[in-house]
Amino acid sequence: MPRLTPLLPVLLLACGGEPSAPPAPGPHAEQDPAGQREAVLAVSDPLERGALVLEMLRSSPQTARGLCELLQPGLVQDYCRQLEQRPHLTAPPLPRPAPGRTAPGPASAQLRPSEEKAVPAAAPDADPGSCAPGAERVACLSLAARTLAQRDPAQAAARCAAIGIPQLRMECYFTAAEQLANRRFLEVYGAATDLCLQARRFAPQCLSHHGQRTAQSLAASLTGEGEQALPVLVQGADTVRAAFQARLPELADDAVSRYWSAVIMQLLGETTSLSGDLEERLPPAAIPHLHATLALRLLAMEGREARGLAGWVERLEQVLATRGLPLEPWPEHQISLGGRRSWTEDRPGDTAIPAAHLLVSSRRTWAQGDRAADLAICLLEASVRSPELDPGSLLAEGAEHDHALVRWTAERLQDERHRRRKGPSPPG
Repeated sequence: MPRLTPLLPVLLLACGGEPSAPPAPGPHAEQDPAGQREAVLAVSDPLERGALVLEMLRSSPQTARGLCELLQPGLVQDYCRQLEQRPHLTAPPLPRPAPGRTAPGPASAQLRPSEEKAVPAAAPDADPGSCAPGAERVACLSLAARTLAQRDPAQAAARCAAIGIPQLRMECYFTAAEQLANRRFLEVYGAATDLCLQARRFAPQCLSHHGQRTAQSLAASLTGEGEQALPVLVQGADTVRAAFQARLPELADDAVSRYWSAVIMQLLGETTSLSGDLEERLPPAAIPHLHATLALRLLAMEGREARGLAGWVERLEQVLATRGLPLEPWPEHQISLGGRRSWTEDRPGDTAIPAAHLLVSSRRTWAQGDRAADLAICLLEASVRSPELDPGSLLAEGAEHDHALVRWTAERLQDERHRRRKGPSPPG
């Protein structure tokens, strides 16, 4: 049987009944990996053992890693392993964005609705086909929803609605939306957004993950298309805006910004040469992301060269103006460094700082209206993500910059760097 989307111990459903309560872990089992392992091995019944392991994964996922190997091969073990690969299932609910943002830009690196939006609930599927009552019904409905999503999102939603366990039902909507990430983007983006909103607790992860994957898939499909690609990408941005304007108008600008962040990162990760007129041809919403991603690529290629911050700004301007600039391949480890999360949420006092999405998973300060300062900010962000140079001197220079947002960025990055290496900065 193929691996199915996991979540809770659905196999512990009595025929047509409610899920059985899993046995409680032994004393200190949640905190002690050895104690957890001992408690699992003490349970001989395969279903009860599966319930215990899944409960441990939910309550203490960091210490329960590896316990799936103690289960018998089969569907329960497959569920368990997949649960380990879906971190949002064991994570606490994401907090709502802090209110009170007065400056332009997103309050979060993710697309988080300010309140749980009500969307028309799909009618439960009265005829689940081959999904017979009993222990495997939920898994069957989830698999059917994933299969149907690519050709009929409404039927997929109906399958998910028939799942009685809330967490399983929300995950079903999430995984159904993921199936649309590489299919008919312009036609089904709104339907995928509806599926994400019905994922309720998982809506922020679903909206963000689905949006990133669809944007990157669209950009990848247009690699090598040259000038013909841009109108399609602009149409994609219009599709994103329309979908959010109809459902979450407060996130429409953020969704378009995040779309362009994913598109530009995909395009510049694939291309081997840079067209000098790219900046002139892209819409204004894409320009901050072009600057940020190109700054990262520039330092990946030339970061060993000795330049101060002003020198790097001048060099980035040269790159932006050069036609047919050859670009070296972007190593996979540098792409992952580019995705390092930074300033993902507004902290107290941040709401007056202009922000922009950065390399999909982060945010940066946005010096709107001051090109040189904004390029300096992009280079400072790139410096802490480049293995080719020590960012210390550039950050020190940025902390003395004459533009307040450059200084603020440098000081924040210095603090984040200090925390990663040694813990919180000393007071004062």
